[in-house]
Amino acid sequence: MTDPFPFQNDGIDFLAGRTAAMLADDPGLGKTFQTIRAADKRVALRVLVICPASVIGTWLNEIRNHSEGGWEHFVTSYERATGRDYDHIMSEFWDVLVVDEAHALKSVGAKRTKSIYGFTAEDGLKRVDAIIDRAEAVWLLTGTPMPNNPSELYPHLRALAPSRVTSERNGKIWSIYQFVASYCLTKSNGFGLAIVGARNEAKLHSKLHGFMLRRRKSEVLKDLPPLRFGEVHIEGDLDALPAEEVKIVQAALAKGGFDALKDVAGHVGVLRRLTGLAKLPATIAWLKDWLDSSAGGKIVVFAYHKDVIAGLRNAFGAMAVVLDGSTPIAQRQVAVDRFQKEPKVRVFIGQMTAAGVGITLTAASDMLVVESSWVPAEISQATQRIHRIGQTESCLVRFASIPNSIDEDIQRAVARKVTMIDAVIEGKGQS
Repeated sequence: MTDPFPFQNDGIDFLAGRTAAMLADDPGLGKTFQTIRAADKRVALRVLVICPASVIGTWLNEIRNHSEGGWEHFVTSYERATGRDYDHIMSEFWDVLVVDEAHALKSVGAKRTKSIYGFTAEDGLKRVDAIIDRAEAVWLLTGTPMPNNPSELYPHLRALAPSRVTSERNGKIWSIYQFVASYCLTKSNGFGLAIVGARNEAKLHSKLHGFMLRRRKSEVLKDLPPLRFGEVHIEGDLDALPAEEVKIVQAALAKGGFDALKDVAGHVGVLRRLTGLAKLPATIAWLKDWLDSSAGGKIVVFAYHKDVIAGLRNAFGAMAVVLDGSTPIAQRQVAVDRFQKEPKVRVFIGQMTAAGVGITLTAASDMLVVESSWVPAEISQATQRIHRIGQTESCLVRFASIPNSIDEDIQRAVARKVTMIDAVIEGKGQS
């Protein structure tokens, strides 16, 4: 059996001693491993794991390899947990409920949040039978507890730590609207109030103390090889991008920054796809040159759109494996294992949202992001597929971009967003 690192022992103790907790370590620090050992330490008999479909195989492998407690387990996806598996889950009682990639429950009004946390209204005050009611302990796992803004912390605190969102004045639990008023900067967009930033960051960070445990790689893995970032300037036909769409998106960025992009989502979607396709031929040529010169090395390639992924798959054939939203659950771990173990499989092609979490791709220390997500948390998660425990080489993540394109404008906006998130989660803000 694998021996935990000292910081992992701390994480195991943190979870095992709590009935409600969030483990928010950096991706790659072994949240799955720590959770399994915490269930052992708690002497659990039955454990329910709800996770993205893409990592069900990972969870089953990790439980088989690392559990010493012999507890029964049921591992299911968010979709199944709130659909066909819901009646089974609600008919049983679980010693531990693990919610992996828990930022999936960031919206109070989402169906999955209602089913798991029991909210029936956006104020979060009404409750129905919920999955969390069937468990003695509920442990949330996420490397990105606040993907976009502070409001996304509210569902977790309201469901599992309500005292932390209770008014000091009248003792009543805050609604989502009161929480937003206290911790979010808002701006009218013509249809209502849109969240454009954070406020009282240090106070909110203190509210997380004791409920959330977060460690950074730089703090606990001093010997982990560094993660570096670079750019690959790719030729592309900017004339193929519709000028009117570009103007609309640029105007939205200038007016409201990153958060204004959702107001022009249709135009953004058009540009994302066309930009990806414009980069495809030169990207394939760059990758072929890299493979020719890397002496058997492996590389992880992330994209977003189906036709871009299809173009990459066709270019590399048997040399590549693909994991996207259409990959059957049973085949997802197979793709990961083949890339990790088979020398002839040198390219892992992943769709950013389907393959960006919960898997280990340390057979490669190089990554090329062909189509970068415009959600900061997704970028961070994807890069950690190669930069995690088990990696022995310095990692280099390159972003392919067309110079002087809308790509560059949006990435600058993403960088500003990352700074705001750090202020709350890392405790770097000012009250």
